[in-house]
Amino acid sequence: MKKKILILFIFVGCICIAQKKAIELPKGVEKIEFSNSYITALFDIYIEQNGTLHVKDSIVNYKQLGDLAFKFIYEHPTHKFNVLALLHIDINTPYKFVDSVKTQLRQSHMKFFYRTGSINNVAQGIWNYRNLPTFFKRELVDQNSNDIVLSAYEYSDFLNPDLYESFLDNLYARRFKKADSILNKIKYKKIEFLENDSLFVNKVKVAHTNIKKIYNEINVADICFVKYNPKLLYKHYLKNIIAIKKVWSYRKKNNLKKVYILPISGSLQRVFDKQKIKL
Repeated sequence: MKKKILILFIFVGCICIAQKKAIELPKGVEKIEFSNSYITALFDIYIEQNGTLHVKDSIVNYKQLGDLAFKFIYEHPTHKFNVLALLHIDINTPYKFVDSVKTQLRQSHMKFFYRTGSINNVAQGIWNYRNLPTFFKRELVDQNSNDIVLSAYEYSDFLNPDLYESFLDNLYARRFKKADSILNKIKYKKIEFLENDSLFVNKVKVAHTNIKKIYNEINVADICFVKYNPKLLYKHYLKNIIAIKKVWSYRKKNNLKKVYILPISGSLQRVFDKQKIKL
């Protein structure tokens, strides 16, 4: 099994060397651990700083990406394979392109992580910190067909839901008036990612290094919304993600109250704007 995994990694590494001349990856932070129980099938995605999108060695458009990812999963059954997307993103890419890729992958049920460090070391990266649902998911029309459709998600899966779970249920089931009325009863705060080594929590600026203060600013809320900023460069976005992950680790280590963090995607922001839901 380990030999199969190694062969796959070497093949992907060769693709990276041929492909990535125009992409500068962020520095390595975490080491990604791969399963010893499954063959790891890697779906390589590259985003250049102008937004040009590649899958392996082919340029694709963003709407194609979801179908390609879905087919890749379907071709690698989960009882044999652990399927992962690797996001190779230039550090100066505007976040709107990253967000579009993440939306396509979520609709296709594909897990992913951000590649960092050397292009030759596939084990360097940062796990996506929150794999949120989207309003739609990809499905096959039937098992004998290659036709892929987008189907609306239906929620209300929580048992004895609290307020924020009820908010999410109604939001993703597109009961927007109900979601908005619940939102008015929820304690929430807004996080804004900045270009420097700080972030805003309800306009209170906190340094990334002050993990305890970040937690203390958000722990009075039931839910924290992360503002969608399409122009934020990927290198700044990733620094903020790392800070949020450290807050999570701090909370778990000290057995503190959990705060639900909901990043606002571009598609979710458009829904809020259209439905006049104000945060």
